[in-house]
Amino acid sequence: MPFASSPLFGSLPTEGTLIGMSAYKAVKFGAMAYHMAVWWMDDPTQLAPGNSDALRNQYWTCADHGGATLENARDLSVLNVEGPVNFEVSFSLGPTGASENERNPALNTVAIGKHPSAVFEQIPSYMGYVKKPEGLTLAKFLEVARNVGSSMIEMGGYDIATGKDCQTFTTMMLMQLGLSGLTDVAVSSCINQYGLPIRSDIKKTDPSDVATCSILGTAGNFADRATPSWAFDYDTCRDSCYDPKYSGVSIYGPETYVEIVWCLPNVSRCSSKASACGSPGAPACLTNGEMKCDGDQAQAYGYCVTNSDTPSSIKMNGDNFVAGGPASCPGVFLDGQFYPGGFVPNSP
Repeated sequence: MPFASSPLFGSLPTEGTLIGMSAYKAVKFGAMAYHMAVWWMDDPTQLAPGNSDALRNQYWTCADHGGATLENARDLSVLNVEGPVNFEVSFSLGPTGASENERNPALNTVAIGKHPSAVFEQIPSYMGYVKKPEGLTLAKFLEVARNVGSSMIEMGGYDIATGKDCQTFTTMMLMQLGLSGLTDVAVSSCINQYGLPIRSDIKKTDPSDVATCSILGTAGNFADRATPSWAFDYDTCRDSCYDPKYSGVSIYGPETYVEIVWCLPNVSRCSSKASACGSPGAPACLTNGEMKCDGDQAQAYGYCVTNSDTPSSIKMNGDNFVAGGPASCPGVFLDGQFYPGGFVPNSP
């Protein structure tokens, strides 16, 4: 249905693609638990332009068939995703009784703002967006989604008790895309810092000159910091060329958590790989000891910012997208105490 302007809402940008994030409150627990997802919107005047319906309520593997493609987890058929297209992607369990690929998929795609689960409210409580950064293509967006889904499966697949769920997927994908404004909202409100254990804010790593607000260099970019002692040695920087650097972002489940790390190139081991640096979203370069995000130098350390814009808000009005809505995930009052959102002590 076409977007109709309303005196109650501002207009959305109609030129260029929008990248955003949705957060849905749990039906049972409200703002104490959110389902989160990342979306690509070519056309804000329609719910499902082009071949968007081919991505509605589907599950996909992490297989890479090149370009803007996805492999269906049910029958392994390959879909070439062509724009204009609107869709939302997250990480979840597949249908009960389905094949192993579909039961434990790398990706789940739905119509934007239409996550079809009885566990979560049908309309997102928060939807934020930024304009697509220059140079980010649909193929790259899908590559990042597959990479993050692949890393989640390597860590053992969907397991909400250990923090390997839609919130980790969403945060990691936003960080890979370099969308630091959206990442800040995701971590600071939907995944809140409160109580013990703490779901952390994004912080500088050690060493201090590593920029933790931008894209990662490899598909394997998690370290599992779960409670069991064996997990502290788990490293998914799969290429020995890279060293893990902790981001300070810990995503918790009810029992344990994972900590996101940056896999940064070690120039003494991989100078040839590290030489492809200097563009926004790519590894940054060191020139006379200063980090640069332009040029083509031989040494890389840290990553260049892709987009640090403060997100604008959007919300659903039936099947239409309209400007407006909260600036972050709504919080909750519990026993007279206000919690900005995401985590309440002893919550599920």
